[in-house]
Amino acid sequence: MPPTLGSTPVRFKDHFPHGFRDHFALSARQGHPEGGARDRPPDPAAPAAQGHTSFPTTARLTGARLHGYEWLEGRGPGAVPTDLTEFSPAAYWATGTLVSTTHDLNTFYEALLDGRLLPPRLPAEMRAMSPMNPGRPGRSYGLGLESNGNTCPSDGPVVGHTGEVVGYQTFSFTSADGRRQITLSVNTGLTMTGEAATAAMKVLSTALCRAE
Repeated sequence: MPPTLGSTPVRFKDHFPHGFRDHFALSARQGHPEGGARDRPPDPAAPAAQGHTSFPTTARLTGARLHGYEWLEGRGPGAVPTDLTEFSPAAYWATGTLVSTTHDLNTFYEALLDGRLLPPRLPAEMRAMSPMNPGRPGRSYGLGLESNGNTCPSDGPVVGHTGEVVGYQTFSFTSADGRRQITLSVNTGLTMTGEAATAAMKVLSTALCRAE
């Protein structure tokens, strides 16, 4: 893991073998040995894959997991959040059905960004990013990676990916110098409040930015 990860003032202990649904777009379209193609889940034995990452084909999740909620009826008196932990994988398929943990995502991005996962030319192509739309200043997107220059303005853009499905938001980023890393999972997605979003950004900047 990055050398300063263990000393970051923000610490997260992983208790969720089936933690959250990640939005990193993994291709589920792979070649069939007899020719043509078929849909199938990513190989769990691939480099950087860990034992707590899976690609469910039914709505049911087994084992401990982080429950995801949305406030579908508002937040007025008597309102309660709706548990949306289990839903049909067909709703997202390869763009959001992968179930993982914060630890496994850190392991994946560490291997990807330090060049152990892919041939050198491929990470270089992934990092060749273009600015997002004017409504997202300071942010750029490439081939499966995004960067954000707003998190640590004096350090350079952080690199990684965000993701959102119903009930969950995921933020997985590495600092510009590659020495600090964090994956944050929030168990509310579409109905997250502005206050909660600000708190999440504070956690990210605390973990990723160099102390002044």
